[in-house]
Amino acid sequence: MRDLAIGPATRAIMIATAVLTIVFQLTEARFHGLSLVLYSVPEILHLQLWRIVTYPFFFMGGLNLIFGLLFFFFMARWFEATYGTRDFVRFFGWSSLGAGVLALPLHLLIQGSGILQDLTLGVGLGPASDAMLMALALNNPNSNILLGFVLPVRVRTAIIAFLCFRLIVGVLDNAAVSLSMSLAGLAMGYLLVTGKWRPNRWFGRGFTRRNRPRIRSGLYIVPPKHDDTLH
Repeated sequence: MRDLAIGPATRAIMIATAVLTIVFQLTEARFHGLSLVLYSVPEILHLQLWRIVTYPFFFMGGLNLIFGLLFFFFMARWFEATYGTRDFVRFFGWSSLGAGVLALPLHLLIQGSGILQDLTLGVGLGPASDAMLMALALNNPNSNILLGFVLPVRVRTAIIAFLCFRLIVGVLDNAAVSLSMSLAGLAMGYLLVTGKWRPNRWFGRGFTRRNRPRIRSGLYIVPPKHDDTLH
């Protein structure tokens, strides 16, 4: 087992999220604090587009903040230690932004089914953490996650359990936004690692220059390790 130290970007994101959440929570009554920065599909469709960028840095309530930061710390310190700070920041930015965009059509589909309604707001680092979980499953499918920091579980098993848990919670809480953002985060992890978001992967090599050297698709720049236990 490896003891992964927390990286500078992981630390900075966690501190910024904690501070901003507390400040905006305290200013909610007078300045509409969190109401202006959380992910809300109706407000985004009314062109409050900044919410797609601001939502990762805010949580609603102390328990949500604590558990959200713990899960992010659990995933982010592995990702930053494995792939470096620059690629971690790139992955965090693109996965958060992409999840915010993909969640819009997903939310409309889920809500249109009539099963779930739009009764919650999307908040926090969850989509980025979900994307990193998917990246771990793709690059290290046989790795173990120490569930609860004690029980080793295969990443593939953890993904299935996580999806079932999100689905159950979404149905019980009637939370279309929460479920759509989790699915969008997992989708962004898949797209960023496999490189299938690139137009040339859909239409052939027509969008690439002939004299440009061919590079390996995906985000990672170092060979993945297949037998690590994340802890």
